Amino acid sequence: MHTQSYLIGLLLCSSLSTFANTAENVAKVKKFAAENGVEVSIGNNSQANRAGKRFVIEYNIGMELDLVSQGATLGYFFSQNGVIGLAYSRLKNDSDSTYSTITSNTLQLTYKAYLGNSFYVDAGLFYMNTKYDSKSLYRFGLEESDTNYRSKDLGAQIRIGNQWQWDNFTFGVDWIGVGHTGVNITKEGERPLYDELDGTYITLLNFQAGVSF
Repeated sequence: MHTQSYLIGLLLCSSLSTFANTAENVAKVKKFAAENGVEVSIGNNSQANRAGKRFVIEYNIGMELDLVSQGATLGYFFSQNGVIGLAYSRLKNDSDSTYSTITSNTLQLTYKAYLGNSFYVDAGLFYMNTKYDSKSLYRFGLEESDTNYRSKDLGAQIRIGNQWQWDNFTFGVDWIGVGHTGVNITKEGERPLYDELDGTYITLLNFQAGVSF
């Protein structure tokens, strides 16, 4: 968990640093062009680099509440500014203090719409399979009770972010998003009082890196 959180922080620092350096370089180029009477067009590189692409394969890592999520996405460029994707993600949270484990596997159909050079809105419908196991212990280590819960749900999610495209390499960040598990298909056991994936939940800083061709 600590290693994954460190990786997320490292990716965030790297993306912000790249953005800052790029913005500084763009400003220098524009200043030079203005001083020398040269016309330049800067700012649509990612949009231009998406032209002619048909497929994208990405690795994803991010946060859903306090849970670390990892997965992969296969996308098809429906247009230069629209990508239809099939995404799989898995998140797991282990807590030694409460002896509880939450595991969730999600399959999602998404549509990412670029609104300009790199900014996008990503909306999708998902199927989620969740397992929750918890053991409560007495002070002297005697087992008190077990909680085992299984559920399969359907839901929807929307995120906003930025994704930059180079020749074949792509890197993006979902800055924030919201999801909702609205339809329960099946369930076994009693749902825990504190269920992080029940109802509406927040997603933060989902990083994407991959190749497009």
